[in-house]
Amino acid sequence: PRFIERYALSVLYLSNGGCAEEWIDSTNWMSPSLDHCDNWFGVKCTLQGRVEEIILKQNFVSGKVPIELSQFGELRALDLSGNAMTGEVPGDLGGLYKLFSLQLQNNMLTGEFPFDELREGAIALDTLWIQENGGLSGEITEAYCTLSSITLDCANFEPQPTYVVDDTGVETTTTTFEQNCDTAVGTHPREYTCNFGTGVKIT
Repeated sequence: PRFIERYALSVLYLSNGGCAEEWIDSTNWMSPSLDHCDNWFGVKCTLQGRVEEIILKQNFVSGKVPIELSQFGELRALDLSGNAMTGEVPGDLGGLYKLFSLQLQNNMLTGEFPFDELREGAIALDTLWIQENGGLSGEITEAYCTLSSITLDCANFEPQPTYVVDDTGVETTTTTFEQNCDTAVGTHPREYTCNFGTGVKIT
């Protein structure tokens, strides 16, 4: 597994701007004399030498999210936020069954977000931040009701998580997604944030 993980990291570096020296910090990446664990910038490993965190936020990582990232069986945190990543988010990330936090916000990602594939595999997922990706869309399901924190561009997703209007016609701070979660499973995310300051009233 360690060899496969080093290979997957190498793909990330070579395919996503590292080889072109675009990364702001690529300290020790691809060094033949240094182990990737806790030596390559942004990579943290377990005591057993398995990659558990990849934190490359605001590092000018570009290109598509490589499917090779699905090889990290012990990965708990993946943060590629604030970069220049494009294309679709691969459903293969559902293979990260220990993934706890996924942060892809503030990129240029497009297409339909693989909500079903991700949740079916990443059963430990607790934080999902995918806002500020203008071309990203999809349908968020009740399987996400038990997460602690979700942030997205509300207008791009279905069912559109608009704000609930009470019987007096006043807009509340509760979204329809939270309301549906409470009805379906009896709970909702502690933090559910629309990327817009105001919601769209239910008509």
